[in-house]
Amino acid sequence: MLACSFGNKHCHQQASTLISDWISSNRNRIPLNVRDIVYCTGVSLLDEDVWEFIWMKFHSTTAVSEKKILLEALTCSDDRNLLNRLLNLSLNSEVVLDQ
Repeated sequence: MLACSFGNKHCHQQASTLISDWISSNRNRIPLNVRDIVYCTGVSLLDEDVWEFIWMKFHSTTAVSEKKILLEALTCSDDRNLLNRLLNLSLNSEVVLDQ
């Protein structure tokens, strides 16, 4: 987690590869113990399509723990428009549940 947060290129490359593999295969093979940092790093480094993919997965999963990780990852974007969109969507309790 620290390696990616401090900009370690190898960590960034690994996270980007794992996210890209997940998107292309639609099979999440990202180890559970690193999903939070991989999702967050992917959202912060890659394009809006990754944000949209994570948003779609947030809505399609029923696992509460996975929903939490996905929602937190969406906040990792540096794109003000995406963050503003997330904020507005989160105000609707039908889209993002209150709890």
